[in-house]
Amino acid sequence: MNKYYLFLFIFFLFSCDDIDIDIIIGYCTGEYSTANVLTDIDENIFNDDESVNAFSTYSWTSDGTSRILNGNGIPNHEVGTFP
Repeated sequence: MNKYYLFLFIFFLFSCDDIDIDIIIGYCTGEYSTANVLTDIDENIFNDDESVNAFSTYSWTSDGTSRILNGNGIPNHEVGTFP
């Protein structure tokens, strides 16, 4: 029975093809763009957590090439206490 498992292991080990790096690069090239996807988001939310009590302000914009995140660094969610 152990020879059977050893045979299966060796069979699967040698049956795997090496993936050519050019094929991988080919999958990642093309005329794809995420410009203006999930942009023009402006949020101004009051965080009433007892340790925050301030407005969380952030925005997502795009310059056509990159997404730009601006914010004041105050979280828009409940925060925990750390030991």
